[in-house]
Amino acid sequence: MSVLAKVSIRRRIKENRYIRFMAIPYMRVREYYRRKKYLQEDDPAYFRALKGGHAGERCFVIGNGPSLLPEDLDKLAAEGETCFGTNRIYCIYPQTKWRPDYYICFDMEAVSTLMQDIKDAGDYPKFINYKGARFGREEKDNIHYIFVADKFMADAFKQECPTLRDDVDKGVTRSATVTVAAIEMAIYMGFKTIYLLGVDNNYSLKRFRDGHVVKDTSVQTSYFAGMEDPRGGDGTERAVQAIDFMNDSYTISRTFAEERGVKIYNATRGGKLEVFERVDFDSLFKESRRAE
Repeated sequence: MSVLAKVSIRRRIKENRYIRFMAIPYMRVREYYRRKKYLQEDDPAYFRALKGGHAGERCFVIGNGPSLLPEDLDKLAAEGETCFGTNRIYCIYPQTKWRPDYYICFDMEAVSTLMQDIKDAGDYPKFINYKGARFGREEKDNIHYIFVADKFMADAFKQECPTLRDDVDKGVTRSATVTVAAIEMAIYMGFKTIYLLGVDNNYSLKRFRDGHVVKDTSVQTSYFAGMEDPRGGDGTERAVQAIDFMNDSYTISRTFAEERGVKIYNATRGGKLEVFERVDFDSLFKESRRAE
């Protein structure tokens, strides 16, 4: 059985409402003790040391949407911009000199199948879901595990959208997209202006709040569609995305940022994300990077 087939089976089991309902007491108790154990380890102290370390600066959160251009990443590298990369962003490295300053991967399906690739991708700091600690780490991996607050629900597609956290060292908020986790981390680290790039927010399989699913095979979900996937296959996204939950998460992150004097702009070329004010990517380099 292929890795992708196993992933598909696990997903169906994890999304089964009856199984999830029966598992609620166990999962919530386990979450409590997992957090308690995490707070006794070294990683929280590492994240506390990052708090406010980039006070007043700007940064870029890089998504993996099809609009992403290697030459835009080259521009970011040439300008010395601070960037967050996520998930399979390392697949674009052969086409650019750019590398992220920080890397984030919280989805356990991705962590469990891509961990070795993540470790091998570079020596920049990598923030990984604490549940992935079972895969280990060495000093050269530069991996730092972070707790992801996850209230287990019977319906996998009707998640609650709690606000983001100021005390990220105790855990980040689970949201529908790692982009929001990157925003949460960036605010914690003191960045005052955050630009999103390559965050298309458009998927070939979308589940809406009322439960119905829309399939549009004409949509290219990821920049890496058609490329070899380390898990097997051609890198085409097969997961159903809870699009309303994702948009709710973006809206909450915008409000959280505004309350703290942080501005978030969408510099993505096209796409479907309209929660944040749009800016032209090319216009961002005509003034000093601290001009904001």
